[in-house]
Amino acid sequence: MRGMTVCVTLAMLALVAVLYLPIQHAGAQEKFDLEKAVAGAKTQADHEAIASHYAKEAATAKDKAAEHRRLAENYRTLSVSGRGQLPPTENHCQ
Repeated sequence: MRGMTVCVTLAMLALVAVLYLPIQHAGAQEKFDLEKAVAGAKTQADHEAIASHYAKEAATAKDKAAEHRRLAENYRTLSVSGRGQLPPTENHCQ
């Protein structure tokens, strides 16, 4: 019985240790160093990596612009609905 208690205790300690250790993401990428990439670009793959970086940046910018359009519409709706005095933020998002 004592052997079983020791095994269960060790198993529980191992489980707790595994759950509390920081999780390392396999394939986690470092921040893309654009300046270094441009300076060292020699192959087609290097240039494609730079183009891919810009494509991701463009997609992020488009998403942000769409968010601002939605927020501007919300502010217009709030100011028309008479929910109190709102600051003049409508023109900010245009």
